[in-house]
Amino acid sequence: GESLRARGKLKTSLKSSRGSYSLDIRAWARTGESTVALWIENPATGSLEPVGSASWDGGGNRRARFRGRTDRSQPLPLGPTGPTPLQGRRLELRDQAGQAILQGTL
Repeated sequence: GESLRARGKLKTSLKSSRGSYSLDIRAWARTGESTVALWIENPATGSLEPVGSASWDGGGNRRARFRGRTDRSQPLPLGPTGPTPLQGRRLELRDQAGQAILQGTL
């Protein structure tokens, strides 16, 4: 992703042998914030929508992680049954004030 005030990593994977999908988003930042919010572009509206939040872990370089696995009854963000509707969609991680700290695409 493009770093605004953080560095991050985005990982998505498709497990075709079992017909399940997983989404894994990881971020690292130097921040005093306690939480971060994940926003993803809704395929139906084209608008970014909040889909979850996570707590920052760690000391100086803090980490946050968002995961979803359909084989564990965890839905993908915004409700699709597969990854195709989310591919190429914008995402942002936002601080508590609503400011983007990391941007990227799925």
